[in-house]
Amino acid sequence: MVKKAFLGLWVISITMIIIVSIFSHTFIKTKLGQHIVCDIFNQGLTFNLKELHSDTLCLKGYINHHSVKDFEQTIQRHPNVKVLQLDTIPGSLAPQQGILLGKAVRQLGLSTYIPKHGVIIGCGIDIFLGGEKRMAEESCTIIITTKSNQQSLIIGDTEKFYSERHNYYYLNMGIDNNFIEYINDLRSGSRTILSPQLIKELILK
Repeated sequence: MVKKAFLGLWVISITMIIIVSIFSHTFIKTKLGQHIVCDIFNQGLTFNLKELHSDTLCLKGYINHHSVKDFEQTIQRHPNVKVLQLDTIPGSLAPQQGILLGKAVRQLGLSTYIPKHGVIIGCGIDIFLGGEKRMAEESCTIIITTKSNQQSLIIGDTEKFYSERHNYYYLNMGIDNNFIEYINDLRSGSRTILSPQLIKELILK
């Protein structure tokens, strides 16, 4: 009986591992029809110089609780970096880190750049807005995500606090009120792709 119980637990454990390995990837479809696979459990931001001795540092991956520390350590190793190229930032596992990263970028006086196939979603926008100078190719993808009404009701005052803090951050980054109003007017629980014209009007600098 005991052996059967242990065997049952072992089978359940193996099954859970298989399920996690299958569903630990999220597929993000861009407006170009491309599918990007991201490991949401293991992949935080990665940093790579575009070329040897380059002043451009390429960022890719999810924002997590270690991202600010990893970013600061990377910049210390590469003090000549002047531009952050945001290749693919599919979102965040620690939303508050996006603002902290954006502030760090601005304090260092770095510029931010999204290449033609770059994909920036949710809190990845916070990093981009931190740039002293913000540049983006017309064919890049910037997606604004909003919480559903149900999520907002559950979070309550905490959600209101984070929204107000985001608004304050945007204003400090020199973002026009039109951007804040645009976000507030979006439908709850939506994923909105910004058109090249809106990117130019609302967030480039």
